[in-house]
Amino acid sequence: MKAFLFRGLGALLALGTAVVSLSCGDQQLLRIQVLPANIIVAGTPTIIYQAIGHYSKTMTTQDLTNQVAWSTSTPTIVAFSDPTHPNYLIPTGSGCGANISVTASMFKNPKDPQSGTSVVGPATVNVQCGTPTGGVDFGLTSNPTTVTASPGSTAIFSILVVVKTGNPAIELAVSNLPAGATALFTPPTVVGTTTSNLAITTLATTPANTYHMKVTGTDASGSLNLNLSMVVP
Repeated sequence: MKAFLFRGLGALLALGTAVVSLSCGDQQLLRIQVLPANIIVAGTPTIIYQAIGHYSKTMTTQDLTNQVAWSTSTPTIVAFSDPTHPNYLIPTGSGCGANISVTASMFKNPKDPQSGTSVVGPATVNVQCGTPTGGVDFGLTSNPTTVTASPGSTAIFSILVVVKTGNPAIELAVSNLPAGATALFTPPTVVGTTTSNLAITTLATTPANTYHMKVTGTDASGSLNLNLSMVVP
């Protein structure tokens, strides 16, 4: 009698395990959120993208950045061309365009790719044909141009100032910060060709969003702007 009870209990446990496995394995990808959703760049900065998968059943999310297939509608202008970093988008410098489509795609049910059904996450990028310098004697670039930072943390941008002529002193400032965020340049004024690190610290209550900020460099010859983005997930 005991042996029968143990066998019955074992069968029930096995059935329960099978049901749980089916429930987890059966969940499907509903949509893909691409971050940043839209961005404006000038020159050839690298844009780092992230793909967040939203699932049915458990209503959970998962980072799919390294699992999705990345593509653009105009690879002659912007392309995912770094095989070691498939989510790094690099403008080619051979053209410009507005609302260029960026997509992250993945099969809806990864366990059944033969179904052919996929989910596509959309985003757009605008590539400007350079920013008019107005005769300024320096240039600005950043590495990276987009940073993902959790609320209450600090994002670091490395701002490179490249001097064209002379040895001017360039003052750096940043605008369009998230509400309550603080910014610190180290150093805030650079002389000649050098790098200044920009640290932006958000509040623990900073809402999730993609924030588009503007760095401005100024010297006696004039001012120059550089667009940056910070993704708060």
